[in-house]
Amino acid sequence: MSEFIFNLSDISASDGSVVVSVNNSDSVFGVVEGSQLFIAGKLPSTILESSTTDSTITLSSPWSQGDVSNVGAKIIPIGTVAELLTALERNRAAYQAFVDAGGAGTSEVSWGDILASTLPEFVKRWGKYSEIEDKPDYAQGWPDFENVTGKVAVEQLPDNIDTDNKRTQALSPPVKTEASLTHRLIDYPKLKLTETIPTESPNNRREMLFDDIRGLVHVALTDRWFSIPNTIEKRKFMVKIANRYIQLNSSYTGTITMRVYPLGSGGNGLPNNPTLANNQWHTITESVSGLSQIARDFEGIIDYIEMDGSWQTFDSDQSHFHSIDAYYALSLIHI
Repeated sequence: MSEFIFNLSDISASDGSVVVSVNNSDSVFGVVEGSQLFIAGKLPSTILESSTTDSTITLSSPWSQGDVSNVGAKIIPIGTVAELLTALERNRAAYQAFVDAGGAGTSEVSWGDILASTLPEFVKRWGKYSEIEDKPDYAQGWPDFENVTGKVAVEQLPDNIDTDNKRTQALSPPVKTEASLTHRLIDYPKLKLTETIPTESPNNRREMLFDDIRGLVHVALTDRWFSIPNTIEKRKFMVKIANRYIQLNSSYTGTITMRVYPLGSGGNGLPNNPTLANNQWHTITESVSGLSQIARDFEGIIDYIEMDGSWQTFDSDQSHFHSIDAYYALSLIHI
């Protein structure tokens, strides 16, 4: 709300109209409803609204003091001081009584003369705090605690509140509820263990099945399962039994390196028959001459064999080992 008096230098008003036109660039921005419009010594009119776009002022009631054109005016905010309203009302009543008594026919009295002669000086401007009398105690400092506590009387409650129902006397604003943890996790898949490969449709279920036996994870899609290995790599180690051996196609003389896992007879059957503990990994290097068979009586796992830079990794699905020019042979039992 504006706190200043508006001075307008060029306005026009027609008798019977609620619209007052501002004929120049004077601004009415900030004029609030209830402010008083003083035009050329006429009685003040109450302002309903103003428009900076149309440069107009709308009165609360039609202008009834004759046509005026290109005259000056002032707008005084309604909240200047309470004494201003009282003084204006008293002077308006006095002026009206003077007119009703026939005084208007014998002399000319303008509202400007009344305003200048009857209103005190501080009413013509914004009043100072020190000039306001009968100030309430609570306006002169911080209120005491007892002034801000107490019970609300029934008469102070809104009419549409059921005062017989205690629950309606203190209604709190609605509280936005948060979803519980269970509801938040409803979109997360369920994790289950399984020992079988799923074949039926998951039917939009959110599930993940873990098969520890096969090393697979089954993820439920809309109507089928997607299986993923849970290992980066797997290998089928060759477990050599006693009646099998590795036969070289030609005799070998040189250095041989092997990684083995004995399962019963230690290093028996390996080159030079080293002494090895069972059930653990060993890497051995031996010098051989005229070697034609490898691991004939050995029982266990052979991981790899290296011979003069030739490297062979063994797998249970293999029967021929081309990198060392050998094959998997079966011992013949003579009766």
